[in-house]
Amino acid sequence: METTVLQNKISRLLSTSYTDGGTRDALVALDDRITDNTASIRRSLRANTEAEVIKANGEALKKFAPLVAQIQASGNTIADLNHKFTLMQQLVNTCKNDTRHVVSEGSELMAQQENISKKRDLLKRYTDAFVLTEREMDILKGNDEVPFETFKQVFIKAQKIHKDSEILLANDDTRAGQITMYKANQALENANNTLIRDTETSLINYAQLGETDNFKQDPQLRERLSLLNDVNRAKTLGQFTETRRRQLLKSFTSALTENSQKNGTKALDFYAYDCQRYIGDILAWVYSCVVLETENTSILIGQNDSELVDNCTQSLCSPLRLRVERAVASQTRGPQIFKIAGLVEFYKSMLSKHLPNSQLVDTLTQLTAFCNTHFTKTCESRVRNVSVSLPTTLSSDLQPPEFLTQTLVDLKEILEANQQYSLDEQVVRKHIDNSLDPYMEFCRRVASDGADFDAEIFLLNCLDQIIITLKLYSASEYKVDSFQSSVDEIEQVLTERLFHKFVKQVGLGEDLEPAHLSEISFQLDDFLPSALTDLHSMLFRISSPVIVDNIARNSTKKFVEEFSKLEGKVKDKYKVESDYRQFFPRTTEDVELLLGLRS
Repeated sequence: METTVLQNKISRLLSTSYTDGGTRDALVALDDRITDNTASIRRSLRANTEAEVIKANGEALKKFAPLVAQIQASGNTIADLNHKFTLMQQLVNTCKNDTRHVVSEGSELMAQQENISKKRDLLKRYTDAFVLTEREMDILKGNDEVPFETFKQVFIKAQKIHKDSEILLANDDTRAGQITMYKANQALENANNTLIRDTETSLINYAQLGETDNFKQDPQLRERLSLLNDVNRAKTLGQFTETRRRQLLKSFTSALTENSQKNGTKALDFYAYDCQRYIGDILAWVYSCVVLETENTSILIGQNDSELVDNCTQSLCSPLRLRVERAVASQTRGPQIFKIAGLVEFYKSMLSKHLPNSQLVDTLTQLTAFCNTHFTKTCESRVRNVSVSLPTTLSSDLQPPEFLTQTLVDLKEILEANQQYSLDEQVVRKHIDNSLDPYMEFCRRVASDGADFDAEIFLLNCLDQIIITLKLYSASEYKVDSFQSSVDEIEQVLTERLFHKFVKQVGLGEDLEPAHLSEISFQLDDFLPSALTDLHSMLFRISSPVIVDNIARNSTKKFVEEFSKLEGKVKDKYKVESDYRQFFPRTTEDVELLLGLRS
């Protein structure tokens, strides 16, 4: 049995792998301890090893003995501390029970203090946001003299309070909202009264300045106007407008009736004898006044307010209209009235740039219409006067009558004025028609009493003079064609008249007998040498050389054509030229040469 156990141990030892770390380390340690591998040493190996282990354990116990003593001392200390902690805990619990009601009261006081702090902060915020101080109320009432910037800040604060009070009302805090709204309304009412009072004072001071005085920039006045609401602003500017109207009317009346000591100029009424200059000076004064008012208004309120300027200058309309209409009504010459209408229209266009759709512009529109109406009445009156004093006979030189000459002189003035002022095209054409058509009809009536030939020359001269005048101006070119058609018709009549006169004088006809042809030849010889001289002597009273040349050329050309037809008939009848040349020697080329139609 023992053999079997030993064999098992030996087998287990032998089966142990040397690669096992523990075994290998044990063998290495054993090898280090055994220097001599003897039988005696191998027999006492276990005993020696156990003895060394016991010795080593004894040394370890010696070394750890002080540590054990220290651990025992620490344990005693910890036990003492545990005892003291238990006593302290008992004491703390006793104190806690004793001070519990004090802590509770302290917590309540702390909570109340925090609540009071929140309410105090809320009150401060409410006061800052919704309450005006007594001094601020005095500032808004104007009782406390402060810089305007301070007033402005307080006013803006009051506006903000008024607006924010609507939030209180919207949040069902009706009482607080109503109280705040009421106080804010009181503050704003006081502020608006102060603003209106100060603004009106400043504006009236400016309104009382003369029409030639320049306003100075006033930033505070602009800011006051910007702080006012629309109703109060309109009310304040309305006071300024009324005062300014009276001042401008006073200045206008003074300019009309009083000499200026400052500028050394005479009153405008002094030049009433010269209607055009008088009205021009009045309109220039009004225009300069409007320009200055526009600039002053822009300086005063910081923007170009044409409506305000229009309201201020309305007082000028009535006296302006009265003076101009009275001056125009005294005029009896159409051109003078037309020039005044052009002057009024010119200033109307200038004023429209500053005051479109204003009463002054409307007044000038009415004055232009008045001038045009009076111009028409003046033309009609002159037509009536001429109609009762028409000449009964044509003048010896068959030149245009004096009434037409004067009409063309007036028309020339009108057209020159139109080039300067560029009036409405339809109005100008109406004036041209009124200035020409009646008088041309009078010329026809005068011509109807004369001989046909003289009447035609007379009408040609009248029409030619009219056309010469109308061609000088673009506004009257539309009328030239109709008059030129009349000229062409009369030229044709005169051409036919002279042609028949030539035919009759020479005796051209259908008779191709030698005796008659011989007589034509003798009469042709008498006619041709002086034909052109006689022709021009009949037309010398026509004032236009061009018309004379046209009539002479066309009538002689037509005569040559008629003679050529006769020559052709002669050739057809006699066939042989030698048979008819002895009693019909002239050829068409000879006639053309002698009448100047061939060089």
